[in-house]
Amino acid sequence: MADNDMLFGHRAVIEFLVQEEIPAAEIHQRLQRSYGSVCMGASGVRRWVKHFKDGNRSIQDEPRSGRPRTVSTERNQERVDEIIQDDRRVTVDTIARRLGIGHNAVQEMIESLGYRKVYIYLQRVHTIATIRATIRSVLQATCRPGDSIRDHHDPH
Repeated sequence: MADNDMLFGHRAVIEFLVQEEIPAAEIHQRLQRSYGSVCMGASGVRRWVKHFKDGNRSIQDEPRSGRPRTVSTERNQERVDEIIQDDRRVTVDTIARRLGIGHNAVQEMIESLGYRKVYIYLQRVHTIATIRATIRSVLQATCRPGDSIRDHHDPH
């Protein structure tokens, strides 16, 4: 029995037992005995008992308003990718606002697209001399044996 079919079965049993004026707690106990660990929870049973006692006969879920449960559609992933390709420094919040979807959904899509955040920590450099010394040390570390720093272009 598929999950939806099982839920519909539980609801049909609840509807029948409500007609028999069986209390919600007893209905839940009977469902537990019959279905074991896959049984609907006590609060769900109480909610459906109230639903049927209020005169409703449908075992279908009521339509819900609002955003669908999943926004991670292929089209939204394409749109996220396009936004990131246009501006690599765009924030998750900006993408979420542009697309009208949640922050967490955007983060999941970014991860599934293979992007990752890069954090850059810049130290404050006080003088031009410090910058030149830093560049010189990087060049020295990357020069091949026998090369001199003067072989690399230094405009000053």
